[in-house]
Amino acid sequence: MKKICYGSLLMILFFCFTFSALADEPPEHAIVRRHIVEHAQIPENIANEVIITFDRDSRAYKVSLFDFSYPFLTVQVSDDGSIYRCSCNDYSDSYDVYDTNAYFYVMKASLPLTEQWEEEYGPMELWDAERNAAFYAIFGFMPRSDRYHFFHDTMGPCIEPQEGHLSIKDAYDIADHILLEHFPVSQDQLLRLKKGSSLRQKTENEAQYEISYYNQAENGALTQHYFVAMDAKTGICITASRAYLLPGEETLNRNAYWSEVYEYELQDDGSYMRVKKEK
Repeated sequence: MKKICYGSLLMILFFCFTFSALADEPPEHAIVRRHIVEHAQIPENIANEVIITFDRDSRAYKVSLFDFSYPFLTVQVSDDGSIYRCSCNDYSDSYDVYDTNAYFYVMKASLPLTEQWEEEYGPMELWDAERNAAFYAIFGFMPRSDRYHFFHDTMGPCIEPQEGHLSIKDAYDIADHILLEHFPVSQDQLLRLKKGSSLRQKTENEAQYEISYYNQAENGALTQHYFVAMDAKTGICITASRAYLLPGEETLNRNAYWSEVYEYELQDDGSYMRVKKEK
């Protein structure tokens, strides 16, 4: 459906943006850009704007469409400038090139407003449900969405609180109480955490508040520490989780999750699966 909606916009945006590789970038970056045009059929305009980072562990150059989206290609370059390994075939087999183009141009068009609102309202992670709903009403997706969530947003549209929904303040109060009661959070620690929220329309009759809590470093960097999702009408906790390891933990255990609706069962791979509690 999005392919049809964005087709005309893509043609307009294609002529609106001017692309050029950084003149002072490492020569390997230019090699990677040329390779993904020829081998992965990435349009040259996009190839000249992708973000290229070098991973020392794998000795591979990772290619991302934006600095907030995950890498979609890797390329390894020999000392003589030749390519000896890449994931272009995997990309071609699993990605629709048109979808990549659609995501790139439409997301790029949303970034000026995202940056403008961040200057006015603070980091997008800390926007409340009303601000996120206003952004979603304009673009139809969340700010700085990665490619997967741009096309597969299973959480539903962002909406403003409706009649019968908890207010944002009440939702925050309930989420605060959940953290204090079920996680290793003191009142002082809670006051230092920053939070943002969205209200998602899951089904015609079901909406869900999603509230994320962040620790903010001195340089302003935000790291998510907790997440709470609750029914927007009743405040019942659908899921709450801790996103960081405590001292001595190697992986997140059952104590990192809590819900009034689900139990969390340990899987063979060490992860946990939600299973509805028996009534």
